Formats: sequence, structure tokens, C-alpha cells
Amino acid sequence: MGYKIHSFTRLNGSKRLREVPSVTISSGRTENWEWEVRTIPSLAPSAMGWQHKSHVDRAATDDRRILPAATWEQAFKRAFKTVEYLTGRVPRPLKVTMILVPEGTMYEKTVIRDAQGYVPLTFAFYYPEADSSENSHFSAMSDAVARSIYEYQHVLYRNGTVSPIGTSNVDRSINDESRSQCWYDSALLSLTAGTHSVSRWGADPYMKRIKIGSESALAVVTSSGDVRKPSFSDTAPLGVGVEAETVAAYLRSRGTATAQVVSNDLGAMNAVLSVCRALTQNPHDLATREYPIEQVRFVPYFSEDDKQK
Repeated sequence: MGYKIHSFTRLNGSKRLREVPSVTISSGRTENWEWEVRTIPSLAPSAMGWQHKSHVDRAATDDRRILPAATWEQAFKRAFKTVEYLTGRVPRPLKVTMILVPEGTMYEKTVIRDAQGYVPLTFAFYYPEADSSENSHFSAMSDAVARSIYEYQHVLYRNGTVSPIGTSNVDRSINDESRSQCWYDSALLSLTAGTHSVSRWGADPYMKRIKIGSESALAVVTSSGDVRKPSFSDTAPLGVGVEAETVAAYLRSRGTATAQVVSNDLGAMNAVLSVCRALTQNPHDLATREYPIEQVRFVPYFSEDDKQK
């Protein structure tokens, strides 16, 4: 299968990037995925230094899913397993190049890549300076890998690997966005497992469902309180909104009072990944109705047995 991918990055900082990202700080392969992480020379000591600390080296040898990913290699291994869990099959081949630039940098670039047999992606991400906390480095790595998985799902949809859901282009885009957001959330939970990171799924005040018989149409609530039909520019926030609606409903059905999950709560994390697995393997048109929560099957990704090892 052939792919022609336009990878577009826009980082709205104010500082100019005066160096070329010529330093490779990590590269490797897991199953049929390959990755390379590059940065500029002045940021390389920061990007490489924290991963060579003794406790990070020790953590990199423990691949239990209930622990956070400590290195780029571990992060991509975990992301691969997450996508395999969500889809129920071996993920499509991927080659991703990640460019790390200093926080606050102005960066805008489109990379066009043709490939046969694999998805080619290239994106830039902010990365903290050397004097930042270790948590900042870990968070930047986790977000960059999870965001790559978000974009990877979009490519699979646009290339026809993932079947479109919805009767209009707007509805199909909303469903595509909801699935990508769910893949991002699942990947982030898998990378931050065992930490005190908190993920939240809040109601969107600008999203409204209007009942029409047994179905419901999505509408947008304007800042003045008016209600209008969604346009294509609304599809990204509405996709996030219906994903949050679905996750929150399933958490409530399992007795969770608030739609927030701490990354050391295996039961709640497994619930979120189960929702995203259902949205992937048994999709419904979320632009016309809420997801039938009774159809979500609880399938643990994280195992309690890992705590005993």
C-alpha cells in the first residue's frame, strides 16, 4: 500500500530556530515500526542527559505495563502494544521522525514523503532546556509519542485503512477526530502508567445534542448562546467533545464519580482503554447518537499481576 503524507507542524513561538536539527538522540525499531528522534546541537545535552541517569537506566530494563516508559525506545514499544490492543491486530508499519526544538521556538514546516508499505510521519515538538525538571522531560517525551499516535490514526483513516463513519463529510470528520483523540489518550495513559499524572474528560459547553426521534444531532452553542449546525471548522473540538462524552459515560457506569483518571488507578485506566477499543473495533456514528455504553466490553490492558512481579 502506498502513502503520500503531508506532515505539517506549526509551533507558534517567538524565538527563531537558528540551528539545524542534525543530532540523532534516539532511533530504533519495534516490530514493524521505526523511529528517529533528532534535535539541534544546543538542545542535545538536555535531550540525552536525563535518559542516561542511573535510575532511568534501571527503569528501562523493566517492561511491565504498570510502570511509566523511561526511554524513547520503551515509549514506542508501549505505543505499539497500545495500538495493537485498540485495533485487535498488528499495526500498520510506521516510520516516524520526531524533531525536538526548544520551548518558545517559532517553527512551521511541511514535510512531504512518499512511501510504499509504511506510514511516513515527520513532526516537531517542544522540548525543555537542560535546567528543567526531570518530570518536564518525561512529560515532553510522553506527549510527543502520544501525539504521533494521534496523527497515525488520522493517516489510517484518510488512506482508507480505517473505514469512515458518518453520512456527511462533517460527521465523518467528527468521528475520525474522536477516534484519534481516544488513541492519544490511550497512548498517554500507557506511557504514564504508575505515575500521579491526571487525565480529565470534561463536558464541552459549546457542544449540544438535539434530540430527533431516537437519534440526536450535534449542534454548536455560540458565545452568545445561539445554537447552529456544525461546520467543518467545528469538527476537531466536536470530535474531542464526543470522545469525552463517551469516556465519561462509561466511567460513570462503572461507579466513577468524576471523569478524571490518575495514572496509577489500573481499573479506571483499563476502563478508558476499553472505551477506546470499542470506539475503534465497534464504531458508531457519534455525530448522530451517543455511544451505547452497554456495548463497551471491559478488556483490561493493564494487569494486576504485574504488581506482584
